[in-house]
Amino acid sequence: MFGMFLALIFRTSEQDAQQLNPVSSYRPKTQPLRLPGGKTLTLLALPENRGWMSQDEIPQWLWARFSSQPEYAGPAERVSFAEAKAFCQWLSQESGRRVRLPSAEEWRMAARSHLPGAEYAWGYGLKHRPDSLHLELEEAPRRSGPKLSSGYRDLAGGRWEWCEEGWLLGSAWSEQDPRFLSLDSMLTVAEGYSGQDTGLRILVESD
Repeated sequence: MFGMFLALIFRTSEQDAQQLNPVSSYRPKTQPLRLPGGKTLTLLALPENRGWMSQDEIPQWLWARFSSQPEYAGPAERVSFAEAKAFCQWLSQESGRRVRLPSAEEWRMAARSHLPGAEYAWGYGLKHRPDSLHLELEEAPRRSGPKLSSGYRDLAGGRWEWCEEGWLLGSAWSEQDPRFLSLDSMLTVAEGYSGQDTGLRILVESD
């Protein structure tokens, strides 16, 4: 009980945590994933040499090369879990790198790479949510959201993203409930689900 009392006394406040972990000084390592035709995807390094995750959700122009969907601006959508896995296998062959979906642990590690222990993709507190985040919209956005302190875009808002376990992380542009914005939240859906609110992000394993 006494230990719990001390923990409450010395509990780091949101403001103190932000001062101890200044997000403005965080500069993630980057590298390109080179694709046929001269285009590239930007990858950001995960902590602990766990690989490289795509800065953005997979764009529709790249998804269209793999799928039968038409090419248009914005992130890929209407992606099922099986399709996401198959896409990673296809992109491995196209790029010559080992590509897969991130695990839930890796996805959250990437989201918190700028601020360990953060509650949300932008840091602490709902009141600090970026105004331009894609949330509570009636139609799917055709552009990426703002770059967050971690260097990633759309880890909140955007599309729900598949992880290796078959769960969906990150919330989506249509969500109204702020609880979905927590990095610890996840969504489980019926097998084969693919909606306008589902997309993917990739992890490229270290060579």
